[in-house]
Amino acid sequence: MIRPWKSQNLAQVWREALDDAFFSDAFERKPVLVRGAYVDREPAITLDDLERLLICPPGARFSDVRVSRVGADGRVDAQSMPPDFKLATVLERYRAGYSVMLDQINYRWPPIYALCMALQERLAAAAPSIMRGRATCSAFLTPPHAQGHPRHYDRDDAYALQVEGRKTWRFWAPVREAPLHNSSQEAVDLTALGEPDYEFVLEPGDVLYFPRGFVHEPFTGDLHSLHLSFGVIPVNWSQLLGEMLESHPAFRRSVPRAFLAEDGAELLRADLSAMLALLDDPQAVRAWIARARRSQLEGENQTAAGRLAEAASAAGARGPGSARDSVLTKRYGARYHVEPSDGMHALAFPGMSIRIPSGCSAALEVMLRTVRFTAEDVRAGLSDHDLDALISQLLDAGFLCVVGDDGET
Repeated sequence: MIRPWKSQNLAQVWREALDDAFFSDAFERKPVLVRGAYVDREPAITLDDLERLLICPPGARFSDVRVSRVGADGRVDAQSMPPDFKLATVLERYRAGYSVMLDQINYRWPPIYALCMALQERLAAAAPSIMRGRATCSAFLTPPHAQGHPRHYDRDDAYALQVEGRKTWRFWAPVREAPLHNSSQEAVDLTALGEPDYEFVLEPGDVLYFPRGFVHEPFTGDLHSLHLSFGVIPVNWSQLLGEMLESHPAFRRSVPRAFLAEDGAELLRADLSAMLALLDDPQAVRAWIARARRSQLEGENQTAAGRLAEAASAAGARGPGSARDSVLTKRYGARYHVEPSDGMHALAFPGMSIRIPSGCSAALEVMLRTVRFTAEDVRAGLSDHDLDALISQLLDAGFLCVVGDDGET
């Protein structure tokens, strides 16, 4: 049975683990261990839950089940399970020292899905960098005295939540700063790095953060380990500038052969200076950054947040002023982007973008800086008709939702 997850204040988990000191001291700088960040809460997943997911065929287009181990000789044996695999096969591999991984399990297990949503919201509210969104999660089950993966680094920031057992993690400073690919995709030797710069032993409830590029090597001792690994990829300058360059005809033209001549250096320098000057426009750069953020939100596919049940219970019966006395909140917290657009305001949030009349800008501003409010709290001089229209538009679009008597949305 899938346990309800709304009773767990999952957003609070990340607020406590990723506090202001974390973002000022550790974020994108170094690994950090937060002890007991997820304690006295219903487990996000158990071994029984994991078994149910293994018995059910993956089905979901994003799911993948793999097993892997690092042998005594240092060689890695990694295998992807076929869609019709049997649980007995996975158990046989596990007993032989293989780690079992369920990739992108957030698409199949609501509590983990909710943790991903809460992590995305926390990063949107507090992270100094722009995240792509679409936080994903993989589950790793490792037998005692085993190592499932060799020393490696990843292209995404990772947040590991220890669920059961114990696991040791060793870290080395990046050999490639801010990588755009995992080490498995790049020709890099990580075998002779010397003593690790950090070593942590994770217990149940601990959260471990490590930035992309940090070389790491996790392994177990006397106990098995079940942990969840949440990954988030930031919007990077190379992607943004690549799109900007392609937007200018000057950068799409063929490279002249004259640049290869012995006297072509000065010509190259002059031409490049002229071309790069096309990008010397702070407003244009800001517009591209806004576009990247907006497109990420509009393309978001993790949008399930009670809208179907809400629509079924309301049955389209909402009338004028029906939500005026309700307590309202932003369904996705800080995950939105708003900007002027043709005399109106374009508001983007996961899965959608809508236009708000400019006369409602003061009311919208109050909503954006307030966690919970009533319609009267954000009236900002609007008439009853305009206030009801604005609230109805934002409720129907899913930007706002009603807070229940129990404080849940």
